[in-house]
Amino acid sequence: MLPNGTRLGPYEVTGLLGAGGMGEVYRASDSRLGREVAIKLLDTAVAADPERLRRFEQEARALAALNHPNLMAVFDVGTAAAPIGAPYLVTELLVGESLQARLQAGPVGARKAVEWARQIAAGLAAAHEHGIVHRDLKPANIFVCHDGRIKILDFGLAKVTQRTTSGEDVTLASGATTPGMTLGTVGYMAPEQVRGEPADARADIFAFGVVLYEMLTGTKPFHRSTSADTMTAILRDDPAEMAGAGAPVPPGIERILRRCLEKQPQQRFQSASDLAFALEDLSAGSHSGARPALFGSMPPQAASAGTMWRWLALAAIAALVTGGALVFMLWPHPVNLGLLHYTPFSFEPGGQSHPIWSPDGKAVAFAAGAAANAPLQVYLRYVAAETATPLTHLDQSAVPIGWAPDSSRIYFADENGVYFVSATGGQPTLVLDTTQGSGKGFGNVNGIGSLALSPDAAALVASWKEPNGKIGVGVSAPPGSAPVPYPSQAFASADILNQPLVAFAPDGRSILLMQHSADRGRDEAWLLPWPASNGKPRPVLPWQPQLGITPTFSWMPDSRHLLLSLYEPGSLETRLWLASIDNNQRIALSAGDRALQEPAAAPKGDEFLYADEDINYDVVNINLTTGTVTPLLATLRNESSPAWAEHAPVLAYSGNRTGPQQIWLHGLNGPDRPLTSAAIGLELNPSPSPDGSRVVYARLDNVSSDRRSRYQLWIAAAGGGSAVRLTNNAADVFEIGGAWSPDGSQFAALQFRNSKAELVTLSTGGQATPKLLAANLGTYLPSWSPTGDWIAYRDQDDVWKLIAPDGRKKLNVGKFDTPALAFSRDGRTLYGVEGAAAELFSVPVAGGPKHVIAKLGAANKPQSLSNPGIRFTMAPDGQTLTYSISTSTSNLWLVNGLAQAIKQ
Repeated sequence: MLPNGTRLGPYEVTGLLGAGGMGEVYRASDSRLGREVAIKLLDTAVAADPERLRRFEQEARALAALNHPNLMAVFDVGTAAAPIGAPYLVTELLVGESLQARLQAGPVGARKAVEWARQIAAGLAAAHEHGIVHRDLKPANIFVCHDGRIKILDFGLAKVTQRTTSGEDVTLASGATTPGMTLGTVGYMAPEQVRGEPADARADIFAFGVVLYEMLTGTKPFHRSTSADTMTAILRDDPAEMAGAGAPVPPGIERILRRCLEKQPQQRFQSASDLAFALEDLSAGSHSGARPALFGSMPPQAASAGTMWRWLALAAIAALVTGGALVFMLWPHPVNLGLLHYTPFSFEPGGQSHPIWSPDGKAVAFAAGAAANAPLQVYLRYVAAETATPLTHLDQSAVPIGWAPDSSRIYFADENGVYFVSATGGQPTLVLDTTQGSGKGFGNVNGIGSLALSPDAAALVASWKEPNGKIGVGVSAPPGSAPVPYPSQAFASADILNQPLVAFAPDGRSILLMQHSADRGRDEAWLLPWPASNGKPRPVLPWQPQLGITPTFSWMPDSRHLLLSLYEPGSLETRLWLASIDNNQRIALSAGDRALQEPAAAPKGDEFLYADEDINYDVVNINLTTGTVTPLLATLRNESSPAWAEHAPVLAYSGNRTGPQQIWLHGLNGPDRPLTSAAIGLELNPSPSPDGSRVVYARLDNVSSDRRSRYQLWIAAAGGGSAVRLTNNAADVFEIGGAWSPDGSQFAALQFRNSKAELVTLSTGGQATPKLLAANLGTYLPSWSPTGDWIAYRDQDDVWKLIAPDGRKKLNVGKFDTPALAFSRDGRTLYGVEGAAAELFSVPVAGGPKHVIAKLGAANKPQSLSNPGIRFTMAPDGQTLTYSISTSTSNLWLVNGLAQAIKQ
């Protein structure tokens, strides 16, 4: 045993955590980064065997290169100096308990078991993709963190323990390169491992099945009185029915489990990715005892086999009648993606988006740019033609929102209103003025993408700011008439994140609203009957990921199903899904390794379009005298929401260089490095303290049982270590980000409480009680003047204001369309950037006219991957403004063969 204070390289031992077959595990501090770590010191049996030592070092270094939220992070591999002289492994320090310890209390329940199993499968898939097979997966090697995350431990590490004649599990190990020897833990080994045959990733899938069985039932499927009998059972016996083991288990789970436990490897899931995919579908669906129905509801009475097939046939006929040629199966199963055929549809130089099919299915209207950073115009392409034709030639961007029923004209929207243009081109005709002060009452529309036209062109619907100040839905019927609120406002919010989306169903009888309600703290989908007198709005799709990122979607022609683009947790990648409004089930249509957005289903349903997006965020410096733009951080990964320390050359930003979106630090006498060892959730909007020693940031944690996302502020030392909550707010308070006081003692934060955006101040020691400073804010980050006199914020009427930290003085700066303001070093001037041309301007704090410094151009318009997230930060030289921009490409692809792919 190593005494406290023992040093292993840069690590200082602070306590013993435990001992296992491989050696002892210690808690230690990392003197370089100021964080706590775990150190596994190998025992002499491992260290003395050259082959096993070589395997340990090779596999440990391979694991260190992995970065996945369900794999324990490996930071370092080394060898202790004499007299210890043993190899050691440095990993993240986990808080929680092993799955083995958790199972001592009994089974965990079907819902939790599926969620944990999904995480285990995701971790296995990440390792298998890098050629690493576990070979000893079991509850003792699976860790349940206190926040519900699952971590897989001890990949590929050979272990030696004493054989026993009891029924306890025994780890049998060899060099693993010797044919005929056994490697694994009795009770969790696959049949090929028991026979001493070479084992691949499918052996991990068998062990996974054993673990899942144990989570569901509390018992091991092949457990016998001796190890020899257990191995015989693995080779010959089928596991007992789970219902007989004392646990009611939904059939969908049992089908997945039994496929994992097939005796022959070729009959199991062939990859952990496929397994994770099946569990993802299952976790999205029902966990009741009834067989889940993907695109329909089961009859209430029990059905015989003959009745079932007759019902399936009737459902197929109904789908043909109501939804064109698309036939939906009635239970979850993966789509045969190999039957989908992809064809390039449009590759205009400036990118394409917002595709909408004509009612006759012969043409597609979409938005495209003639060149990079050029305003988007409405284009039209007939499917049978080779190229597209621009229909508009405006100074501002325009996107299509619908077609006339006879396919003769296209409706589109720009920043000023809604228009229609003939499908043959010509001068657009104004339908509805949406600018504020127009007298039409449709001002404050939440982005031109949040407008939609009914199939009969008799109504326009939009997400907009209600007369009472809440964000709701307004309707102009007929188009051009003064909009009125949708009668029921059950879905209304005091504020929203990102851009909501609305769309009429093809039958015109309902409207789907997608939004992220800031005051309710979750992504939501609402189905609104149309006309409103036909019923009450109801929430749908309760399973969607709670990321604060509004999904793009398209109705299928039967008005019961949707094509959806959903973000993968912890990344900016999206996967396309086919989902049912009736029963909230879904199946995946893509693998999710790209940003696939804005699906658009054709009227017959067998084909669809989508936009393949590639968005990259970079950080730039802007000279405040000349307007010269200089790249500061420009990589193929994302760098967003930068913030400089007031008195130190330290820049914090949100980046994804190693996979997850986490906080990074720049300027600390070396390469950029992450503040945290691995992202627990999405980490955004960092703010370094004036001296650069600490960083406050917002983190979107795992979603709780009430389906609320948890954006909370955390504070961590720039040198590393554990982060702590900045506030003692209750979980229902939505914390976004903010700015430090010049002396580092206070923090001004934007938060949402009781459906209202608030500006609060609090001390920076952690777990502090916020003090309300101003209410009725807009969704923009505040800034604190270097002199400490003022805090700048934007109110709900888009007016920028200054308030003293004690709340006793207030000033109006003006109504500027800039997403942020930055103070000069002397605190006398404010800088902003507004408009499509990114106009850099200054305005005196004491009052006076706006001074335009330069037009930076559309390519340098401030952008952020989160909303709110745009901030302007003064560089250490006091003459340069730093913020993030984005460059993007988006091309349209046509996909055929959907009906056949679903039927297979």
